[in-house]
Amino acid sequence: MKKNKTIKPEATLFFEDKGQDFLEWDVARNKNGKVIVLASRPFQNEIWAGTEMLTSIKGQQPLIKWRKQKYPKELKYKIIKVKKF
Repeated sequence: MKKNKTIKPEATLFFEDKGQDFLEWDVARNKNGKVIVLASRPFQNEIWAGTEMLTSIKGQQPLIKWRKQKYPKELKYKIIKVKKF
C-alpha cells in the first residue's frame, strides 16, 4: 500500500484588504497539474481549501472554480504579492 503524500505549498498569494475574512492563500499543483488552494488565512480555510485557480497573476483578480461550481468566476480581490517557495 502506497503512503498518501501531502501536497506542499508552492506559493502564498497575498490579497488586497477590503475587509474580507481572508488575506492569504497557500497554493500548489495537484497530481493532475491543476493549481488548488491548500489553505486560507486568517479565516475561511474550510470555505476556500480545494478551490481550483485558473489564473493567479499579481495585480489581477484571479479566476477561480469553487468546489462544484459549473463555471469559473473572477474573485473580487486582487493579488498584491506572490511569495514562491
